[in-house]
Amino acid sequence: MSLSDAVSTLESLQERFAKLMSDDDTKERFVEAHADKFADGAAKSAAGAAGEGDPIAWHECFQVFVKQFDEVLEDLSASSKMSLSEIGDAARMVLEADTPQSREMEFFVGQLALISSYGYWKTWMIAESTEFLARSSAKK
Repeated sequence: MSLSDAVSTLESLQERFAKLMSDDDTKERFVEAHADKFADGAAKSAAGAAGEGDPIAWHECFQVFVKQFDEVLEDLSASSKMSLSEIGDAARMVLEADTPQSREMEFFVGQLALISSYGYWKTWMIAESTEFLARSSAKK
């Protein structure tokens, strides 16, 4: 699949995805419910990279997160007649390309990456949890 094919494929899915993901609070509520598991996330992630592995709770949390979006992914797959793997491959190709995309496409690809890649999700979850915990601490 070429980059232009990947972009074309994702553009056709983008509007459908936006309708399916209309609940903007889903990710925020998830972070709020699980942020405590990611306290010191950067240090734990570095330890994991050093061979200790990520905490099991992180992997379990990712599975819970992905399960929330299973219906969305299955609907996208069925409507596009593409496998989830093909959609993920197209998203990764666009995400990793040096070619600038529209903000909407970058957002869409980022959302697909979150729900299809543990590595992307972990980076996002650590950042969001750190920010959430800092805001919560500042309110006290």
